[in-house]
Amino acid sequence: MANELIFIVDQDNAHSEKLTQWLQEGRFETKTFQDPELCLNTIDLNPSAICLDINISGASGLSGLEFLKRLRLVNRDI
Repeated sequence: MANELIFIVDQDNAHSEKLTQWLQEGRFETKTFQDPELCLNTIDLNPSAICLDINISGASGLSGLEFLKRLRLVNRDI
């Protein structure tokens, strides 16, 4: 069975790296984003889950809460 893909959306590099390491040890594939807009643009990769820093404010101006609202419009199953 293929490893499940998990997106990490966080601007704190140390936190993202630690979370990535932990998830990969659990045999998950990960993809990290510092901007929630870039994550939404890649949602067609169909991740199993998204670890989101809810307080994020991306370069595009998209907040964590706005990201969640837009994610629900695109894919309610994540």
